[in-house]
Amino acid sequence: MDFLAVSNYDVIILKVMMPKIGGFAFVQELRNSGSKVPVLMLTAKNTIKDKITVLDFLRDDYLVKPF
Repeated sequence: MDFLAVSNYDVIILKVMMPKIGGFAFVQELRNSGSKVPVLMLTAKNTIKDKITVLDFLRDDYLVKPF
């Protein structure tokens, strides 16, 4: 998360399933740090339950792959 201290971002685009830290954990750390930058999350999960989960957690937006 050091990169957040170096520059300001208009939006962050990330995947739900990332290698070292998952997308949800990343967003949690981001919000805990006080950042309000919008997040666009990319995911292959496209069921109604998945959509509700992502939007309830994220509150920003997401895009289902492939696009």
